Amino acid sequence: ERAITECIREGVLSEFLSTYRAEARKVSIYEYDEEKHMRQEREQNWEDGHAEGLAEGREEGHAEGREEGLAEGRAEGLVEGRAEGYAEALIETCQDLGVPREETAERICKKFSISQEEAEKNLEKYWK
Repeated sequence: ERAITECIREGVLSEFLSTYRAEARKVSIYEYDEEKHMRQEREQNWEDGHAEGLAEGREEGHAEGREEGLAEGRAEGLVEGRAEGYAEALIETCQDLGVPREETAERICKKFSISQEEAEKNLEKYWK
C-alpha cells in the first residue's frame, strides 16, 4: 500500500494506480512471483549477453578473415608475379638467342612444370 501511495505521490503511473489501486495491490500481494520474475530477468540478460557476444564474435571473425585473406592474396600475387616475370624473361632470352617458339614452349613446360596449353598462354602474352 505504501509503495502504491509513494508512486502516486511521485507521479510514477499515478493515473493508472489511482484508477486501479485495488487491483494493483491485489496483484502485488497475491500474484507476484519473485522466483519467476528473477528467472525471466536472468533469461533476458543471458539473451542480451549472447546477442552481444555473437555480434562481437562476428565482427572479430570478419576482421581476422579479412586480414588472413589479404595476406594470402598478397602471397599468391607475389608468387604469380614472380612466375610471370620469370616466364617473360625466359621468353625474351629465347627470342634473343633465336630459339624457335616451339622449343621455347617446351622449355617453359619443363622449367615451370606446366602444361603445353599454359606455356602457350605465356607465349601469347610475351612473344614479340
